Amino acid sequence: MKDYLPGAIISLVLLVIFFIVDSQVYMNVMPGHLIITFLVMHVVVYKSLIPEKKYRPYFLYVLIVIAAVYFSVPEYTHEQAKAKVENDYGLVDVKVERVPFDTSKSWNPFESSRGYLFSGRDKDSDEAVSVLVVPHNGKMFKSGE
Repeated sequence: MKDYLPGAIISLVLLVIFFIVDSQVYMNVMPGHLIITFLVMHVVVYKSLIPEKKYRPYFLYVLIVIAAVYFSVPEYTHEQAKAKVENDYGLVDVKVERVPFDTSKSWNPFESSRGYLFSGRDKDSDEAVSVLVVPHNGKMFKSGE
């Protein structure tokens, strides 16, 4: 069991960092299933490759994990999406919540199944406006359009 400990510690630290970044910067919209799977598998990969000094396969695995993280990071953070909505639609008193998408028609482990829904008032007409922002490509959908 103690052979698994270094890999488990590394995976646990990376998992905690992932959860902190996801919750603080992206408001829990990052797709984490693939990253979590790779980090769990890392414990076994570390235990089987590092003691036998198989550094190249381990390095390849680490590169795959890095690529999965890179492709999972949304294009827009919560703050960037909020600034874009405020600038493009002139909203004031903006409130945000996280909403799920219908992902039944396609499956992509690198795209989020959640987005940012901003609700506020138009600064010119004072009417209520809601805007949905897709974090992976920045597309915006205004209510009523």
